[in-house]
Amino acid sequence: MKSSKRAPTRSALVLATAGLVAASAAIAQERIVLRGAELYDNGVVPAYIQVDMSRLPEPQEWKPGDPIKEIPQRKGVPRDYVPPVTEPQPTGPNLLREWQNRMPSLSGGRAFDTPLINQDGNGFTGVNPPDTIGDVGNDYYIQMINGNTRVLILDKTDGTEVANFNLSSLATGSGTGCTSGSGDPIVMFDETVDNGVGQPSGRWFLSEFTGNSFCVYISETADPTAGNWFLYEFASSSGGLPDYPKWGVWPDAYYIGANENGAPPGAGRTVYAFDRENMLQGLPTRPAQVFEVPTLSGFGFQMVQPADWDGVVPPPPGTPGLFFRHRDDEVHGGSAATPGVDPSQDFLEIWEFSVDWDTPANSTFTGPTDIPVQDFESELCGLTAFACVPQPTSGTQLDPLREPVMWRAQYRNFGSYEALVGTWVGDVVGGSADVHGVLWAELRNTGAGWNLYQEGVVSPDNVNRWMSSIAMDGTGNIALGYNVSDATSVFPGLRYIGRLVSDALDTMPRGEFVLVDGSASNNSNRYGDYSSLNVDPVDECTFWFTGEYNTSGSWSTRIGAFRFDACGEPGFALSSPNAVGQVCTASAADDFQPTIDVLSISGFTNPVALSFDPALPAGMTGSFNPNPVVPDNSSVATISVDQTVPNGPYTLTVLGQSPGASDRTVDLGLTVFDDFPGAFNLTAPADGAMNTSRTPLLQWTASSQVQEYLVEVATDAGFGNVVISELVSNNEYQVGAGALNSSTQYFWRVTPGNACGDGAVSAVFDFTTQPEPGDCPIDLFPLTRFSDDMESGINGWTLGAGSLQNTWQQTNANSVSGTTAWNAANLDSQSDQRLVSPPIDLPGAAELPLTLRFWNRQELEDASGACWDAAIVEVSTDAGANWTELSDPRVLFREHDGIVNDFSGGPNPLAGLPAWCGDPRDWEDYVIDLSDFAGETIQLRFRVGTDGTVGGREGWTIDDVRVESCVGEDIFADGFESAPPR
Repeated sequence: MKSSKRAPTRSALVLATAGLVAASAAIAQERIVLRGAELYDNGVVPAYIQVDMSRLPEPQEWKPGDPIKEIPQRKGVPRDYVPPVTEPQPTGPNLLREWQNRMPSLSGGRAFDTPLINQDGNGFTGVNPPDTIGDVGNDYYIQMINGNTRVLILDKTDGTEVANFNLSSLATGSGTGCTSGSGDPIVMFDETVDNGVGQPSGRWFLSEFTGNSFCVYISETADPTAGNWFLYEFASSSGGLPDYPKWGVWPDAYYIGANENGAPPGAGRTVYAFDRENMLQGLPTRPAQVFEVPTLSGFGFQMVQPADWDGVVPPPPGTPGLFFRHRDDEVHGGSAATPGVDPSQDFLEIWEFSVDWDTPANSTFTGPTDIPVQDFESELCGLTAFACVPQPTSGTQLDPLREPVMWRAQYRNFGSYEALVGTWVGDVVGGSADVHGVLWAELRNTGAGWNLYQEGVVSPDNVNRWMSSIAMDGTGNIALGYNVSDATSVFPGLRYIGRLVSDALDTMPRGEFVLVDGSASNNSNRYGDYSSLNVDPVDECTFWFTGEYNTSGSWSTRIGAFRFDACGEPGFALSSPNAVGQVCTASAADDFQPTIDVLSISGFTNPVALSFDPALPAGMTGSFNPNPVVPDNSSVATISVDQTVPNGPYTLTVLGQSPGASDRTVDLGLTVFDDFPGAFNLTAPADGAMNTSRTPLLQWTASSQVQEYLVEVATDAGFGNVVISELVSNNEYQVGAGALNSSTQYFWRVTPGNACGDGAVSAVFDFTTQPEPGDCPIDLFPLTRFSDDMESGINGWTLGAGSLQNTWQQTNANSVSGTTAWNAANLDSQSDQRLVSPPIDLPGAAELPLTLRFWNRQELEDASGACWDAAIVEVSTDAGANWTELSDPRVLFREHDGIVNDFSGGPNPLAGLPAWCGDPRDWEDYVIDLSDFAGETIQLRFRVGTDGTVGGREGWTIDDVRVESCVGEDIFADGFESAPPR
């Protein structure tokens, strides 16, 4: 691998800082691997939209006197919030700030110092904050803001308006909830999508959330004005608001980070992967995948920012989706006295989402990779305040937005290295002064992993700078846009600054320049929640920036475009879609034939000569066909490997050279095998293991010279019924949720393989999975004592006496199996709805445990930790004369959601009882212990209670009710009933 080169040299001042940052990171977080993504939908079928964009209704303009909506703050202090042990302490002068402020302010050229476009965008919509965002495509610039999610399309050549509409108007007639979109807009131009011969590349991606879903609009072509869109609505993981979602384009997925707990809530914030491949074709998606990232202490609001890919060169094949956040170890790691907390450094974290669309059990979320950076202070008016930035002539302070790495974490691949840039805010003077400064960093990966390349602080004075957005052009120059404000004379406005790739590291010496000055203070503290800096995909040079500023007590938005004069020199880039390969030399020489794509930058057309540099190892020869290559064409490299080349991995570098352009390289990965895989042993679970998890991690010792392993799991030792058959690249396999049954014996084996063929199959091991709640012990079998799948009529079920407004009925709208289930509606008035089973004879104590199992689908009004409308199950042993609720701890699986509230306007008949409520995503199986009623004849009562207010929801639907006991094998020997498979 090539070594990282850093130039020019820093000053002694910053070298001292670098020495501190390079110190051992004792407080670095332990790296974790989350295995097996949760699937929370069954795939989404899009609605196809064809609309005349010119006929979309014009948005209604806000007028003084119209209502103003404050979007609720993001619940900044959760109930489990634990403040840090001590407040962060200043550590002396901010060396990066001092280094930056020693730089003279330089010109970026005429087109940078004076914007090419500088005009107002959409105006005030009556909603705080606007969440201003934009992106630029081949011919258009699109800005989006909150307030019925306004979409403004401009001709990018001169900024003239082409269209202006509300995003939800595109969803009219789609049959989705997207006609009621709620905001937090995202717009991206997915620039590399091939639209066919003669068609410009790229697609537009527009998104907003509803109260419990994401609405995603994908343009069918590169033209957003053509009116053809694919609309996808994805349910949120939690079933509730997917707050502050930030998206990133990646070759294998659209990735999201959100300020959202999953469902059931875990100890983290959600990250998503959506099926980009099928979405771009307008096809039904494969099930979306989600993980929960462990949270950091100290912050209430949290989100992990996904990397967003820019440029024509994709990440190397197989690169996982990247996520980015910052970590202040005094806040998130403990007090200054905590062992390992280093007052001279903090961290950036890189997390990796490796998505396997075919086998979600193989998907992983891994991290963090800790990148030490100079110490920064996250405390800005505390750690949870939503007001901190002062304004002139106003007591209202603005949201500091200290918690996330800001939109976007931009990614580029320059061939010889990958770059990732990000920005966030910190207190640059320490203590209680709370001077907001913009922090930024560039990370690079030259093949050995991500490392800090440079970092900096923009804070030339005590004016507050925050709500920043950063981007890098195709030459490697960087621009940074942000808001400014102070308590005396600087009203909320927009500025920008930049650096050329040749400038001194850790500095932004080009500027700062004013995009627009403010002239008034904002009336609301809800300022933000983001701005957007993007790069034109056509010239890879022009930056487009949008944010908010103030000329009155209500915000305005601004759009500007600028570029460095030093950018845009024509050139080329190299990429390979099949850069990784294997050969076998066990019996003869073998070839590796990767494709080398030569891509044009800024219309470059000079032929590019290809060679291997450094030269290929001894025993390898290589050629290219054709060579040279005119850009936007490809060559096939043929690398012949003879039997003298030792086995192992090799990195081969292809060099491209052409007059008038900088040299470019692309790395190829080749693994040489000279034998079949060697012997190895299975290790875990141990052979014959009992009480094994239903999601075990299968492990084995590594085989020599192995490319991949075939893992097989079966229910029989002869592998006649294989339930898992997967190829993996390392010596372990994580079994995903739902693949294995409980209380069941399984057999497994592994076969290694490489380019030469398969090695010897391992020995066969077996393990038995642990019982789930309510399962029979391992030596007993379940026997059904009552069962009704609801498919053959009423079957003795009755509407219970004493019911009030009883809506229980059989329905074909939803069922977990077959076509029929029972449903009671969630009414907007008082009701006590009762459904009673026929009598059920329970066996005696010899057949314990006894369990009730049923499938449930609920949509009942809940409250925070409690219920307004609710469902319970009761049991009677005296033909319905008396009833007992089956509550915790008898509920073995899917415990109750909370206590039913007593609403004075129309009390729920179930008030005070533990019950189920809320909106689970789909059908769930419930298990309740009936062992206390052994030997009795019982009836079950499924009961829904509602109060006198909110209704109109689906209510409670149940299906496939059964009661089981546990018996030995001897009962089946008499032909009583066949034993069910384990």
